[in-house]
Amino acid sequence: MKKQQTTTWLFLGVYIVLLAYFTLVDDTFGRNIFNIQNLSFDSLVNYMETSLNLIPFATIRLYINGLKSDNITLGLFLINVFGNLLMLMPLSFFVPTLLKKVNTFLKFLVFVIAFSVCIEILQILFLTGSCDIDDVMLNVLGACISYPIFSKLKKEEKQKG
Repeated sequence: MKKQQTTTWLFLGVYIVLLAYFTLVDDTFGRNIFNIQNLSFDSLVNYMETSLNLIPFATIRLYINGLKSDNITLGLFLINVFGNLLMLMPLSFFVPTLLKKVNTFLKFLVFVIAFSVCIEILQILFLTGSCDIDDVMLNVLGACISYPIFSKLKKEEKQKG
């Protein structure tokens, strides 16, 4: 394995650890992976009632309305909406670079959707954070925005070297 590829795998590992921390563990955003210790039917039902959103744009609309009515801060809005947009952008570099079979935009799109859904499912399994379709949509949108940028940079790099 080339030194550059090994380094890229290492950075991917660090990225995934940080991603797991921020999406499952970081209590700054009400996450506590140790909620799993209290797993019961009632706790799962409570999580589903309070932390599950399967209605597209419901949470985004809630944040926009909360911002308009001064019920939430601009910072909270930016962290939620733009944080989710930025969260999977690094995958548009790592995945095509390291996984040679993910060599088209469609394959990348399927990979990113599955990856994002897995994060949301882990949040359900650990009863932490919130499982939200809007998070999936924003994660995927962010990765799709950065995909052509990294693709172009990769092509330019190949042309140089």
